[in-house]
Amino acid sequence: MGINITQLDSAPSSELTLWLMVENVGHAIAELDKAGIYHFESKGAAKQYAKQLSLTSFKYLPISMN
Repeated sequence: MGINITQLDSAPSSELTLWLMVENVGHAIAELDKAGIYHFESKGAAKQYAKQLSLTSFKYLPISMN
């Protein structure tokens, strides 16, 4: 059983608590990249990328890799 990106998009961010478990972090990141969800080393790096693309509406999704 899985959840797709469109299901996440329809949930209000204030109500969304989501935990993901993956066997292979590299594979998971590659799949997110394919869906247009990009990872960054820092929030500052994400802000810079958004600025370069003139993005004005986006959300940060912090992910712990502990």
